[in-house]
Amino acid sequence: MLRICLPLALALSLSLAGLISAGDSPAAPAPAPAAGGGPSSAAAPGPEATLKTWVKAVRTNDLAALYHALPAIQRAALERTWTMQCLTPDADADLQVTTTLALLLSPSGTDLLVARASPQLLAINPQDLVIGLQQVGGFLALAGSQPKPAAGAPAIDYQAAQAFLADIGAWIPTAGLTDQGKLRSAIGHLILAAKALGVKNATEIRALKIEDLVRRLGMTLDDLKAAVMVYGLDVNALLDSVAISVLDAAGEQRNVTIAYTAFGHSHVIPVKMVHKNEAWVLAEGKDSPFAPFSQLLLLGMTMSDALAPAPAPRAAPAAGGGGQPPL
Repeated sequence: MLRICLPLALALSLSLAGLISAGDSPAAPAPAPAAGGGPSSAAAPGPEATLKTWVKAVRTNDLAALYHALPAIQRAALERTWTMQCLTPDADADLQVTTTLALLLSPSGTDLLVARASPQLLAINPQDLVIGLQQVGGFLALAGSQPKPAAGAPAIDYQAAQAFLADIGAWIPTAGLTDQGKLRSAIGHLILAAKALGVKNATEIRALKIEDLVRRLGMTLDDLKAAVMVYGLDVNALLDSVAISVLDAAGEQRNVTIAYTAFGHSHVIPVKMVHKNEAWVLAEGKDSPFAPFSQLLLLGMTMSDALAPAPAPRAAPAAGGGGQPPL
């Protein structure tokens, strides 16, 4: 199931990430403010309005509106980046996308994909997943008790991360992850999303202009949301719950909080935004909202290595057998 969802989800995520961080792409210098007119930020939507535009675009499945809300300088940077990617395709990625689309668009796509995903479904043990999350939560508690991170490292709210993992752990037993009927229903929505995309292979995707690509990706959102809704994840409800607060009244950098409700509980994401190229964009580096996730992933990998069982000792060679022990 994950192998089938990944290419479509990846394409959508990369497109959204590109739109959100487009202000950080190399581009021509922004025009200087008019004499006596003060900072150019006065003419641009503020950080709160910018974030609300992004949220509304995803909520209404209208990524084209988000694209057109970008300043011309950012749209031009996006177009250059997309054109360069189209001119230098990745053969492996093209093969994966084309193969996945062929399966999704096949007349017997649902049966084929269910058959492929069933072995993975049988291997899922929800209780093991919950235990694994509990172990990660314990590791986060330990990490949070350590001295503050060194300068340059992203700040991580370990308590918030633990609470979110606990909510996921409570959702897993009720989600029906091993339910064949839910799998078939979710795949049905993915097939509808692939049909809405209106292309049959990677070559046709690369032939699209960036504006058309964004518009078509928006047309897939409704069915992608429906696919995860099968498992009780209501993306639209989460987006409807978003509340944005700007903590700084002025300046070219603003601290913002994004509050939302997920798994029945309230959560908050701190975000730093900067004014760049005539628009407010997400900060980069250690101030990026994605930086803590990278740090948590590194911690998780470290914990996985620490918790991995030690390899069984090799059997001693038979008496008089000599040679190397069996592999």
